[in-house]
Amino acid sequence: MNTATSHNETDALIERYLTDHTDREAVNALKDLALKSKEEHEYIRQRLELWFSAGVAGDSCGYDADKAYNRFMSRKEAEEEAKKDVRRHSMWIKSLIAAAAVALVVMLPLGGFWFGQDRMKDKFADISVSTADGAPTRLSLPDGTKVWLNAGSTISYSQGFGVNNRNVRLTGEACFDVRHNENLPFTINTDDINLRVLGTKFTFSDYPGDESITVDLIRGKVSLTANATGSRMTLTEDERMVFNRSTRSMKKISISAQSSDSWTRGELFFDEQPLEDIARTLSRRYGVEIEVAESLRRKPFYGTFNTQNSSVTDVLNIMSETKQMRYRYSNGKYVIY
Repeated sequence: MNTATSHNETDALIERYLTDHTDREAVNALKDLALKSKEEHEYIRQRLELWFSAGVAGDSCGYDADKAYNRFMSRKEAEEEAKKDVRRHSMWIKSLIAAAAVALVVMLPLGGFWFGQDRMKDKFADISVSTADGAPTRLSLPDGTKVWLNAGSTISYSQGFGVNNRNVRLTGEACFDVRHNENLPFTINTDDINLRVLGTKFTFSDYPGDESITVDLIRGKVSLTANATGSRMTLTEDERMVFNRSTRSMKKISISAQSSDSWTRGELFFDEQPLEDIARTLSRRYGVEIEVAESLRRKPFYGTFNTQNSSVTDVLNIMSETKQMRYRYSNGKYVIY
């Protein structure tokens, strides 16, 4: 049985459980799958985390997650209509997530699940979604904003998101298509940069190990502030902000931003990027370790790759055909030289 078929069957079981928590056959089958392999354990954990974070919509879902999410939002809106008080609305959300969390903890022995004891002690104040190394994940925030979360990234937001604020925290990389709301600005906070928009589409990359942070504006307008210096910058369409971690400075450059979100469609586009940066991107995408020789780390490379149909070896083979580099696999990692 191939992975895609296996995941389709797993998604069908998850749908049965989410539709009817008393479906013992689905519960037991999911338990068995979670114990079968580390891959299945992680896959089920991520799917359920995304569901409870309010709206996964991955392409490989065997169930209609968008429809289910709409049902969830309808219940949420009905509750808001019946209880105008923001405090009561927040308590309802907490009760809903707590009930789901308890049901899930009973169902699966997932020690790493983020609805753990620490979250419960914190009264489920925040919702957090993380992706491991591998393919990006798509989700919808409660206000209808679409987010594509790249490999090795985390997004967090309050249960009150969309009621009295639209604030998120990001580590890693994501593409945002923000639902317009002029009365409630959408903000992204990282350790170094704060971003504020009303409604637009852009990518935001802030991996801790990278020497720079980038924001590419695909549509609309965004406002940026550097936390350390208070420097401000406004981006318009086809502009990029680059924040240098060493100098703590921001600069603006003109780009063609239409390819900035290519990774959300299973493509990797490298436009004269240093091999060191490319190696980090490939490492996150494929979950492998790649080392670049010192003499090649700043060497620029141009290329486009379809990661849905190509392995990391396929990509490295194509890159090596340019005669600009070679590679070998040794001691569990790839070495570019």
